Amino acid sequence: DRFVMVAKCHTLQKDVVPTTPPRISQMVEITFILGDAIENKIYSTASMELKGIGLNETKAWHTAVSRIAPKSEAFTTAFSKASSKIEEYYAANCEAILTAASSLAQQGCYDEAIAKAMGIPDVCTSCYEKACQAGADIYHQKISHEAAELLRNAKTIWAAGHDNESASKALQQLAMINPMADIYDAAMKFGSEISATISADKEREWQFKVKQYEDRQKMREKVYADNLQLRKEEQDIRKTELANTHELKMATIAACRSI
Repeated sequence: DRFVMVAKCHTLQKDVVPTTPPRISQMVEITFILGDAIENKIYSTASMELKGIGLNETKAWHTAVSRIAPKSEAFTTAFSKASSKIEEYYAANCEAILTAASSLAQQGCYDEAIAKAMGIPDVCTSCYEKACQAGADIYHQKISHEAAELLRNAKTIWAAGHDNESASKALQQLAMINPMADIYDAAMKFGSEISATISADKEREWQFKVKQYEDRQKMREKVYADNLQLRKEEQDIRKTELANTHELKMATIAACRSI
């Protein structure tokens, strides 16, 4: 949303070609401008003159625009220059961007904070690594905050009923807690406490539901443990590969990017 490319178009010459029916011939100039839209700075430009012909001015413009060559030297040079300027921007403003992301996280705007941190392109190597770590930290804050809210909801629901229906609804809240959240163990313990207080006449039916709940939780734990083991194994392999980032953060970074 900051770095943009816009185009300015001008008609240099316009003639009416004496054909049947008459056609409009135009020589036009299109200037592409790349820059910072927030600070109103121009990083580079690419200009080209194109000729178009058609039954009217609009069709003549269409013909001219269709002759733009995306791989032309003018574009290559302009984008190369603009890319260098963008990298310089992130190098100079890396800490400010991450501070802004942290501030958003403190306000509870976790998605916006993650988006700001993960908006730093990977070509800015040093800043990108910091952004990945910042994004991972904010993501952990996000899931911990959501987990705390789900646990509070579960306790409120259970306290209001203490019956099979409230227990089912409470466990549904607990089932949505991310296993990576700090209070995951506390949530599991509370789920066990709920199952221990169910009335005897509904015990058999309830145990089935509890088993389903526990199976889901065990599956979450197993997947989480398998992921940790996989990351550890991949880390050992990738210690000799300087081009790859730390695999332990990849699952979290992927979650950040999806946001």
